[in-house]
Amino acid sequence: MSKSAAAFVIMIVMCGFVTFAYATIHFESSDTSRFLVLLGVALLAGWLKLKLPGITGNMSINLPFILLGVSELGLLQTLFVACGSTMVQSLKKPRREIEWVQVAFNFFNMALSVGLANYVVHHAIHQSSFLAAALRVSVASGILFLANTIPVSAIISLTEAGALTKIWYRIFLWSFPYYLLSAGVASIFDSLNHHFEWQAPLLVLPLMIAVYHCYKGYFAFSPRRMASVAAD
Repeated sequence: MSKSAAAFVIMIVMCGFVTFAYATIHFESSDTSRFLVLLGVALLAGWLKLKLPGITGNMSINLPFILLGVSELGLLQTLFVACGSTMVQSLKKPRREIEWVQVAFNFFNMALSVGLANYVVHHAIHQSSFLAAALRVSVASGILFLANTIPVSAIISLTEAGALTKIWYRIFLWSFPYYLLSAGVASIFDSLNHHFEWQAPLLVLPLMIAVYHCYKGYFAFSPRRMASVAAD
């Protein structure tokens, strides 16, 4: 790893650590049952990950649960949900293939992303009456998208000597529709929160498992399709 890449990883780790420290100092307890259910389904969702075709990166189906956490839980509890599922996602490989620097980067980058989303949703726009709960979830999704994809693109660019904008654009093409879908799903269940309470994540999970299998089939088809187009 180059010095610039190492410095960038250290910066992200420090920012994520500061986010955890801030959340611990300003801990606010929310509904424990809601937190435990969200944590459980998010950990399961983190296990169902997909490798992005042609890119050193992957995604899992944990995003709707992270968005529900940002909307409904305190910052520290949301960090446990988001970073816990990210850890599961990063460790789903043979032990000898685990790169602990990458695990640390993913973990603390997620912490930083959640911290930014939480701040905007609960402090910057929380008092804005024209922003309904569903729209706030959409804003959180946009922040998570940028705060996740830009640092990931940057570290790939630094370690693989690729163009940052081209790497980010490829990640954008594969993952942006998933972020839109996740924002829509989370917004619907967040708006109906008074009907479902803690059961909402359990209802979201089967839908996201179906999305996982759709993406899995699409990603398996895409490389063959691109090769066919190139041959033509």
